[in-house]
Amino acid sequence: MCNILTGYINPEGWREDFFQVCREFNRPCEIETDDILTPRQREKVVPFRLTKEFCDCCTAIGGGSADEPELAEHIRFFRALQRCPKLRFIEIFNHFYSVQSDQQLRAEKEIPLRKTHIDQLTPAMLAELPEDTVLRILLYRKSW
Repeated sequence: MCNILTGYINPEGWREDFFQVCREFNRPCEIETDDILTPRQREKVVPFRLTKEFCDCCTAIGGGSADEPELAEHIRFFRALQRCPKLRFIEIFNHFYSVQSDQQLRAEKEIPLRKTHIDQLTPAMLAELPEDTVLRILLYRKSW
């Protein structure tokens, strides 16, 4: 039983420029096949692991402390994804996997969704993200 950080992107963004950014930040870019949310997503997405760790129990996402260097590294990665022209958003989901929590999550009608633009994303927002809540980070460039 572990916490797992899963990322989701729009399918049009699953291309070589996305893979390049993942390699640059030493992030995995394999499709996550054992994903609890895929059948329940509001739109079609591609799930992938956000880290190469076997378990993300020690993640700073949802950990409550905005001072963790890990959060700044995640934000740098998310900002670098703006170089991918077909990528509209990235969603992150921190879920504690256990038989009981998975059954409870599957029974819920809707998973909470928060949205923010990459320009407004802060370490505090990541640190305070509740478990089993999806955070959608919009990556489009603002024109003002």
